[in-house]
Amino acid sequence: MTADEPASKLLRFAWNDTAHHLANCLADGPMEKAGDRRLVYRGRNAAGATIVFAPPTLLAGRFPNLEAPAFLEAISDFDDLGIEFMLLLQAGAAAIGVFDDGELILHKVIKKYVVRGQGRAQPAHLKTKGKSRYGSRLRLQNWKSLLEEVSERLQSWIDEAGEPDLFLTSCPQRTWPELVSAGLPAVLAEGEVRCHLPFDIHKPNFEELLRARKLAETGELTIDPVSA
Repeated sequence: MTADEPASKLLRFAWNDTAHHLANCLADGPMEKAGDRRLVYRGRNAAGATIVFAPPTLLAGRFPNLEAPAFLEAISDFDDLGIEFMLLLQAGAAAIGVFDDGELILHKVIKKYVVRGQGRAQPAHLKTKGKSRYGSRLRLQNWKSLLEEVSERLQSWIDEAGEPDLFLTSCPQRTWPELVSAGLPAVLAEGEVRCHLPFDIHKPNFEELLRARKLAETGELTIDPVSA
């Protein structure tokens, strides 16, 4: 971009401002769904600028696959986030939490030794290189124990806080069947309330849990002006 070209504008907004901003965008013209990893609406305003509207994941997960006008109608009277579960899972670490209308009420970080010296998790190593001789049994036992402990904790929170309205997850695709087999509660495993977080997650810990929740409640509006 040269000094004479107009700069793009990026606005980040809270989940409860989504309807206001989307209504303004639709007043300028129609918007169509776009994007694969995250629900995005794209259109043009009266000046010809490209408008890209990414609703907060907290709302996109509750009202998936809707066209922009239907999405706006669905969220117009939405004002209670209810109960949300969040799971961040990577090799050897999990961070899980329960949010009640946006407030963190339960949380747990679980860490196990499952990573080999070369930095690969033992289950992933076995799928590509076969069994290792040293420490593999311990790492596999710890991996199974991690998945079981996550599943048990989530079930105990369902018993305590009730079934979630939304289950936000960051979990490798290949790991999900193993987690389900480890006893993940059916209401979470069946996927009706599950929403995959559409952004990169760092090593799971308490701080990352809070960061992921903040990202999930934030939407983005980008305006790309017409070049001169």
